[in-house]
Amino acid sequence: MPTRRQTLLSVLTAALWQVLPRSAQAADKPFASFNGAFGMKIAVPFLTQFETATASLVAAAAAFKKKPDAAGFAGLQKGFDDVSDAWAAVQLLRFGPLSQNQRLDRISYWPERSNTTEKQLMAFLGAADKGKLSPASFATVSVAIQGLSGLERMLYDSEKTADSKPASDKALAALTAGTPATAYRAAAIAAIAVNLQQIAKEGRKAWHDLAQKLAKGDQGGFAASPQEATNQIYAGLVTEIQLVGGQKIGIPLGKSIDTAKPHQAEQWRSGRSLHDVALNVAALRQALLGDPTGSVIALVASDAAPALRSKVTAALDACDQAIPAVTLPLDVAVTDDKQGRPQTQALLVKINQLRDVITNDLPEAAGITIGFNDLDGDSG
Repeated sequence: MPTRRQTLLSVLTAALWQVLPRSAQAADKPFASFNGAFGMKIAVPFLTQFETATASLVAAAAAFKKKPDAAGFAGLQKGFDDVSDAWAAVQLLRFGPLSQNQRLDRISYWPERSNTTEKQLMAFLGAADKGKLSPASFATVSVAIQGLSGLERMLYDSEKTADSKPASDKALAALTAGTPATAYRAAAIAAIAVNLQQIAKEGRKAWHDLAQKLAKGDQGGFAASPQEATNQIYAGLVTEIQLVGGQKIGIPLGKSIDTAKPHQAEQWRSGRSLHDVALNVAALRQALLGDPTGSVIALVASDAAPALRSKVTAALDACDQAIPAVTLPLDVAVTDDKQGRPQTQALLVKINQLRDVITNDLPEAAGITIGFNDLDGDSG
């Protein structure tokens, strides 16, 4: 498969958001100190949590490989959930080390088209090549199966139970039948866990080192100046809220019930789609407002900060209230015209209102402007 996906995600991350400093307001901004503080107080803690979660997953996978039973399987699912929770925060770190070596895609290959992960995973499991399971070798296999996307498919069935909860009976049977095929599946899960832990270690260490450089005005090869580094950090936040609305909610919802794509929702098999959105919003709150020196509010003049903080907080709070108001799993809600779709549409409105604050009010007050390029291509 190609080494780089040509989806809206990669286009957004690589090119769509061009953030340029406002010459009239940028000169007195403490960009270098902000960049360093963002790295140490936002990026590194997020990645530390991610690394801790992957270490627990490695332990759970090793235990299950040794004794594949229902209790161990439950431990794997908990490990998957904990890593996915931490990943939801890490997703906004689109500037710096995670933008290198396909780390973002290797952690989670989503969104995808043509069911790439399923095809690649079935081919990988069918070949049952034990040589591919060593850490060095597994890190070179298809990015679609190296991380959470492949893991989810081995831990959760594609069907739902009558109460719309994720089912795992087939997944459990496929891992505990005591055959060479099931043993290889368990070994593949262990390889995914080790791979995720290695990426987490690399990312955390690299961001720690980068943060120290950024604080000194050294851009570490990622930007030409402190202002540009700030621009790229902020572009990641803009991209994140755009992806939440446009891809995590907008694509499954579609323009009508006839064009809804429920199985393009992120982590729908494990029933996490709306939970992931809630965690994305929480991570954005931390990055925008959570630290007096490391969040974006630090770049806003002290006389303007209280009012702007109030406006951003209100937009975030509105999203927090709208998410649990969607009472069905997202992949079910988008095809339920009576209740689920109206609730999901109301959520999308609140997400887009938060997006508008992030793309208009906050960057202007922080001395940053954002230039939009047209989206050339569909998001479906």
